[in-house]
Amino acid sequence: MKKRGLSAVITTVILILLVMVSVGIVWFFLDKLIGDNVEEMEAGSTRVDLKISSAKIYENTGNLTIRIEREIGKGDLSKVKIILSDGENSESFEREVEMDELDRVSLIIDPDSEIEFTEVSVAPIIITESGKEFLRDITDTEEIEFEGICIVDNSCKDITCIGETCRDDCENPYDGKLESDCVVSWECGDAPNGCGTCGDGCNEGYICNASDHMCVEEEAECDGLDEYTVFLLNSNTTDDSTIFTDTSSKIHVITIEGDTHHETDQKKFGSTSIYFDGEGDYLSAIDSEDWYFEEDDFTIDLWFFSERLNTKEYLLAQDYSINDPGTPGMYLDKDNSNNLKFYLHNNIGGMFVALSGGEVQLNNWHHVTIIRDNDNISMYLDGNIIDSDSNFIGTIHNDEGGLNIGVYNDEGKTGLQDHFEGYIDELRISKGVARWTTDFTPPTGPYCIN
Repeated sequence: MKKRGLSAVITTVILILLVMVSVGIVWFFLDKLIGDNVEEMEAGSTRVDLKISSAKIYENTGNLTIRIEREIGKGDLSKVKIILSDGENSESFEREVEMDELDRVSLIIDPDSEIEFTEVSVAPIIITESGKEFLRDITDTEEIEFEGICIVDNSCKDITCIGETCRDDCENPYDGKLESDCVVSWECGDAPNGCGTCGDGCNEGYICNASDHMCVEEEAECDGLDEYTVFLLNSNTTDDSTIFTDTSSKIHVITIEGDTHHETDQKKFGSTSIYFDGEGDYLSAIDSEDWYFEEDDFTIDLWFFSERLNTKEYLLAQDYSINDPGTPGMYLDKDNSNNLKFYLHNNIGGMFVALSGGEVQLNNWHHVTIIRDNDNISMYLDGNIIDSDSNFIGTIHNDEGGLNIGVYNDEGKTGLQDHFEGYIDELRISKGVARWTTDFTPPTGPYCIN
């Protein structure tokens, strides 16, 4: 009897333990399920509304540039999902973004080149306090625009190009052919404004401006793009365009950062200038021998329009590189006192030149020029010399950092800093020539074929 009673107690204890373990297991899964559901409900209660303001595929790269705007609504956004479709096939991409309410970003997508996608959709990916991500529903869908080499705004070749082929449904007097031999059936001297990108197309007495594809009278001032020009960046395009082209013979690839774009609000020549918002906007090109000047003469000149004073901001810089963090290349900036400064380093005993002077006016176009003429380095503001150093000798330091426009990028130390807020136009780098050696009248027109 005693043994039976003990066995009964043990059995009861074991049953109780089994019940407790079962309850614990059930509770574990219930707690996880309830927690996940609560987080998903919290994510679902947020309102992150994304709108697509533009979506374009460019024929010369095949890349899709999509501009997304976030409207008012609470919620932490960690990523966006981009879905491309042609009605039958689809391809999706996820991109990390930092977007608060009313922010906007530009994203570049490299889609499958075998599929001609016709529409793009965007959906937010929400992140909760615990770090979990939830994909929400699509908030906007837009048709994709196609822009090819043949199309230039306000030009005679006012047709749409898809891929490398122009459509055949061009209205008279246009002829749609392959991009390689695209022609206009009238000449630009008789037509409104431009001359397209597919040939001269200008009547006698007119020449085609290679930088903006506009027909101009031959006697009009139009020079500056010659054998010494190794980099030329100008604007004069359409509002909000994000196409940036080096129109020199070197054709350096220009990378867009932030929301840098062409803007009609301010322009020095033509219809637009390049706008930088002072926060994350800048343009860049990788390191090149074209701005390693060695012992050669050189000229750097540009127009700029500053929208803030008493703040240091960089117009142009070839910066510290990761491989050479101790020695900068060159940079041009506006300091906290609204003076211009230019810094250049050489390879002889750490010698450098530092030029400073001038006074930058708020919301005013200025022309700044840096020139090396033998051993003399000079800086001009609006055609007037403001500082010089006649003792700069030897070979300029060959830094490996990239060329940045609108920011300073110290790759080896602190990274990006002192973004420029305002407009820049007609940025030209010339190697092997000192274009001015005394005070001069700044250019009165855009640079183009001489």
